[in-house]
Amino acid sequence: MNYDTLRRTTLAIVAIGCALMLPTSLRAQSTFGSIIGTVQDSSGAQMAGVAVKVRNLNDNSTRATLTDNSGEYQVLNLRPGPYEIVASMESFRSATVQSLTLESRQQLRADLKLELAEVTQEVNVEAAAGTVNTENGVIGDTKNFKQVVQLPMNYRGGADSPLTALVAVPGVQQDSGGNQSIGGGTPAQI
Repeated sequence: MNYDTLRRTTLAIVAIGCALMLPTSLRAQSTFGSIIGTVQDSSGAQMAGVAVKVRNLNDNSTRATLTDNSGEYQVLNLRPGPYEIVASMESFRSATVQSLTLESRQQLRADLKLELAEVTQEVNVEAAAGTVNTENGVIGDTKNFKQVVQLPMNYRGGADSPLTALVAVPGVQQDSGGNQSIGGGTPAQI
């Protein structure tokens, strides 16, 4: 090994050793900051599992996290600049903090409060429309025994038989004597 190679190797080892002995604060200086905070409900109780979104207003990038069991959140390693924070959870109105400015190496605190959302209820009623016969003038209707017995009766005439209600059904006719015929048949065929 020649003298120049040995000298370069020795200098390289000494330089690496000196670099390892430097304090860690001199090795790297971060320009990133962080946003931390707590999410509470309107009574002041900490809320776990709340979705928190932190959006950089300069480049529109978003970082999301959830609050822990004590209602706290933290978003680390954020670039300096303006930010918007939105906290949301089902059954609660979203809370927003707009235009927070994060400086280099700053730990910015932004606490949020969520309030209960208004309860809304939606009722949908769907019904099938009855079919209308447009082909001919025939009108048909079918009633079972229970429906016939439960039809409202006019008792002014003194007749309280459910058979008198049959007159209201299409195809049933009644003569002046109170005899009924169905579908053109004779009263004796009933």
